[in-house]
Amino acid sequence: MAPFSSIIPICITSAIVLQLFPHASAHSANKTQVIYRRRGTREEILSQLSRPFQQTVVGIGDLHGDYDAAEEVLLMTGVAKAFTERGKVVWNDDPSITVVQVGDIMDRGPRPDAIFKVFDDLRKTWGKTRVLNLLGNHEMMNLYGNWRYVSKTEINSYRGKLKDGEFELSEGEGVERRMAMLKGGWIGQTLQENYLAAARIPLHPVLGPVNAVYHPEEDSDFGQLSHAAIGFIHAGIPEGTILPDFPQSLNNFGSQIVRQLQEQNTKPSRKGSRTLKIILDDINKREALNFAFNKVLWTRNWAERPDSERLCEDIGSVLQEHGLRHLVMGHTIHQKGIVSRLVLLALGNRPRMSFAFGRERGVLSAIKFDYSWKPLDEPFTFEEQLTVTAIYRDEAPVKLIDDTPRIIKYVIEP
Repeated sequence: MAPFSSIIPICITSAIVLQLFPHASAHSANKTQVIYRRRGTREEILSQLSRPFQQTVVGIGDLHGDYDAAEEVLLMTGVAKAFTERGKVVWNDDPSITVVQVGDIMDRGPRPDAIFKVFDDLRKTWGKTRVLNLLGNHEMMNLYGNWRYVSKTEINSYRGKLKDGEFELSEGEGVERRMAMLKGGWIGQTLQENYLAAARIPLHPVLGPVNAVYHPEEDSDFGQLSHAAIGFIHAGIPEGTILPDFPQSLNNFGSQIVRQLQEQNTKPSRKGSRTLKIILDDINKREALNFAFNKVLWTRNWAERPDSERLCEDIGSVLQEHGLRHLVMGHTIHQKGIVSRLVLLALGNRPRMSFAFGRERGVLSAIKFDYSWKPLDEPFTFEEQLTVTAIYRDEAPVKLIDDTPRIIKYVIEP
């Protein structure tokens, strides 16, 4: 399992977080920015900026079939208030919370179906824009028939049998039932309708809704707010890669691949000889997107590279190009909980890379971003603050970032 990244790793598995801080000093109010009107009329922009705003974004890492851990992490982050003995969940009714789970619900553990159900229930209660699930490499592996990490307990729950290390595929057995559930059953439907390749959460509504595409020529008009967004992706965005219209183009491509894999006649195996790259090359000719989609599910580069000047430059480039201050990832396991790595970017920004890892081989953890914005008495002057907290099951929360309130002053063109 992997936790998050900012790049932040989180939850049950490892997570990484890469973070890009705004250009101005946290204590200075002498930076002025000009806001143009590409995002709306002058009055609309001023109306949005002039209202106090706050939101909390919770990141949950790979869960890998561990339903007990899923319950624990939903409780300890405050997303859920209680799980009743009758299987009902009492959800937090705070409308300012958004939760993102970074993929890999499937494999290893015995109850991925229960985890799918609990997130579907939360989505019905909170709405699709506040509950986002991502596709991980293990969801894709299951769809194209690489079942080497499927637990025997889960197969048995579908009344399946194992014979000599291979699945016995007689009519009505658990393997066929499980594959049917992935292809056309309720799990297959939720994968197709609700599971994304990436997410981008703007911290302030003036930058658009959840998954608003980053447009450099427009968002740069907002100066220090231009990159005020948190990105979530399963494994990472490889250095040197620019994903156009992030995250929309990647999500459209991911949905297309899920549909195509569900339409194939797939025979599952524990040997796992076929890779996603081979399968992508077989079903479409979009080489650049094939490469990018495969990498965002599998790369371990950000988790494994040592600190260096080049690493700082690469982190800064990835965040800058995709309109992000933070990028949260899972996938790669780190066994010591959340580890912060401060690195210095060329523009004097200070990003942070941390890793949070989950419970099979690490600690149960999650990441929380608390953001606030309020207008000050001076015209067109605002205070912005962000706190980033690592949340553990057995330890006190750890502040990764406890921002001094940042003063932002705009010059609004008539």
